[in-house]
Amino acid sequence: MDDLADQINAAAFRISSYNIPEMRPEAVEFSRIIHACIEELVSAVKDLRKIKHKNKLRESCKKVHDLESQADEILRDTIPRLFLEGDALALIKWKEIFERLEKAVDRCEDVASTIESILIDNA
Repeated sequence: MDDLADQINAAAFRISSYNIPEMRPEAVEFSRIIHACIEELVSAVKDLRKIKHKNKLRESCKKVHDLESQADEILRDTIPRLFLEGDALALIKWKEIFERLEKAVDRCEDVASTIESILIDNA
């Protein structure tokens, strides 16, 4: 979870230090995905106390995996578009920001995988 916070912080730092004047829609979508992942992880961690709710835990983890796939798709679609826009400086800035946001979602998936392994260990 610390790695997740680090990636979010790294993206926010870059947005601030690069003087980004306005958010791109893709950044807003990444933020929505990160928020949804965190909500699912909070629910899953709380449900770990009641490990008998395995189906609910599995569903939360599945949602995080699905959200991570969405984030991968956004990154795959967005980076090539950045190259077509022709602004090299903006490309460098946004590419770094998008990659950090996608890594944050990857860290969410890592947490979900850890929760799944706890379920397997306690089966």
